[in-house]
Amino acid sequence: MPPALPLVLDAAVLPLGELRAACLDGDLRMLGGFAFCSIDVPESPMARAEALAAAIPAGHVVERMSAAWVHGAHPAFPRPVQLCIRSTHRVRIRPSAAREVRQVVMADHELKRLGSLQVTGWFRTAVDIVRSEEQFPRSVADCVSTLLLAAGATPRDCAREFDRVPHLPHKRRAQQRLATLRGFGAVSRP
Repeated sequence: MPPALPLVLDAAVLPLGELRAACLDGDLRMLGGFAFCSIDVPESPMARAEALAAAIPAGHVVERMSAAWVHGAHPAFPRPVQLCIRSTHRVRIRPSAAREVRQVVMADHELKRLGSLQVTGWFRTAVDIVRSEEQFPRSVADCVSTLLLAAGATPRDCAREFDRVPHLPHKRRAQQRLATLRGFGAVSRP
């Protein structure tokens, strides 16, 4: 019996030309800009994490819109990939146009491991997006709502998180954005 191919394929498994040709033939589809999978493989957080893992340097955590894509809360793969490094870790950052990296304070409970990839959890991802995204169109607001629902949280929980840290950048803007989220009713400060 011939060896089976993995569910997520990249240039380490087959030449890129072969992978792209299989896409054109309708046998494979692109998964996150870095990998491919069969058209009959359902997308899942684990498959998206596996597709992204080879492109993420050790010690880096996938965050914000990139984490939202991994969790399945946002349909489009964001460019550049948004990563962070925990403030307690010393990791060398190599500049790259394909990655946006920042250093953050983060507790262990705010992380989720999917295979070999570390990703911010649903709630932390929602908090970071509502606070840090330059633009907040309806698609991003819906993404934040999806993440909060997955975390079993509400915009009020986000507001409490913002109040917990006294000098948080973009706090006021984030609180205004929380009031625009659909599906939660009126949001008031606790």
